[in-house]
Amino acid sequence: MRFSVIYHARPPPVNKEAATNETLQKIPGKATKEIPIRRVGMAKIELKIGSPAPDFTLKNQDESAVDLKDLKGKWVVLYFYPKDNTPGCTIEANDFTQHLKDFQKMNAVILGVSPDSCQSHVKFVKNQNLKITLLSDPDHKIIEKYGLWQLKQFMGKEFMGVVRSTVLINPEGKIAHHWPTVKADGHAEAVKEKLKEIQTSG
Repeated sequence: MRFSVIYHARPPPVNKEAATNETLQKIPGKATKEIPIRRVGMAKIELKIGSPAPDFTLKNQDESAVDLKDLKGKWVVLYFYPKDNTPGCTIEANDFTQHLKDFQKMNAVILGVSPDSCQSHVKFVKNQNLKITLLSDPDHKIIEKYGLWQLKQFMGKEFMGVVRSTVLINPEGKIAHHWPTVKADGHAEAVKEKLKEIQTSG
């Protein structure tokens, strides 16, 4: 009697990390407190002082393109925040608006970046009477480029989101300072003092 052996092809191994990443991005959540846990599905990105700042072109609240290359010759305060019209983000945006004239005297521009749409930015600017420029990164490509799209946790839920962070870019387009995690209240003042310190020592 002959026996035939049937071989079943093994299914390809499941990339658990990628699967988890995909699932987490679909989990809804409104976080008022940002708690970065770890990066998922992307190489660790380190923003080094003195290295060129990752380039970007994004639309502002008026849907006009803003290109980092066009800002050479100026200091750029590039701050990343999670969401328009939320408590911490409102405090931060209002503080930067309050100190805007001081930054302008130091040849600096303020750019806020979030995944919100240009239309959302328009409402945020109108509601809070903001004077700063807000950039829209709905696909979070630039946020990822700066290493700030990370796995976060709030009230026991995990989700992918923006880590509140600020990058100071010098007139040559290089990173002068980086605040990897930020508390909204008082941050604008801290950035202003750091810029003053760097300009004075330089």
